[in-house]
Amino acid sequence: KVAAGAAKESETLFDNDDDSSTEDSPAVTPVNDDDDGNDFSGWEGGDGFVQVNKNQNTIMMRPMLVPPSARPLLMVGLVEQAAAVTLVSTRENITEAYTNDEDGRGNCLQTAGCNFKEFWMLENVDHNKLMSNDIWAIHQAYGVEAARNNIVEQIRSVFGAYGIEVDPRHLSLIADYMTYEGGFKAMNRGGMEEISSAFLQMSFETTAAFMTNAALAGRKEYLKSPSANIVLGQPMKHGTGAFDLLANY
Repeated sequence: KVAAGAAKESETLFDNDDDSSTEDSPAVTPVNDDDDGNDFSGWEGGDGFVQVNKNQNTIMMRPMLVPPSARPLLMVGLVEQAAAVTLVSTRENITEAYTNDEDGRGNCLQTAGCNFKEFWMLENVDHNKLMSNDIWAIHQAYGVEAARNNIVEQIRSVFGAYGIEVDPRHLSLIADYMTYEGGFKAMNRGGMEEISSAFLQMSFETTAAFMTNAALAGRKEYLKSPSANIVLGQPMKHGTGAFDLLANY
């Protein structure tokens, strides 16, 4: 009974379809002139509630007059609903944008998402200092060499945040492996699936999975990789292990 009574009372308060309920609803009247003498007549949108100033890049809403005796009108919920469906400006593949100060680079524009074509059309951006953690986008826009250099910078920045310095030769070796085919190969178990050496795959990660796949497929191991020779405890066929030295007495 309590629920039914509450529902009935709710219908009385919010059902404005008939003429009797419109008398209790708040009378919202547009204001034609405010206290400062501003004239709001001739504004855009419906009855003239909105004024758009393209020169100053501003939007001004015309004030409304609500009688004090009317039912309270909560504007917060209405504003949140309108903001959720209102699109002011958008760029493809970019969801957020904000500015921040970075050491050595000054004031920078940072975005969530990547669209180099939009940045190329900006005049106040130094195009020579564009950076992105989207390696594939770098590859598509600037080529494989730019993608290789960006891989090195991204790995260095990740370790640098913890105060760890990595020899650039190690980073270059990783970047070369990921891009030597002209494309972009991931440095993970997915990228290791195309390696011919089963021992090299097993030394990376998921040893049991790579070993099982190699046994089921009957793959051969030619012991040409350093990892394969290390697994068997024998010298690898590289460097000083690539030849034998014979002494003639």
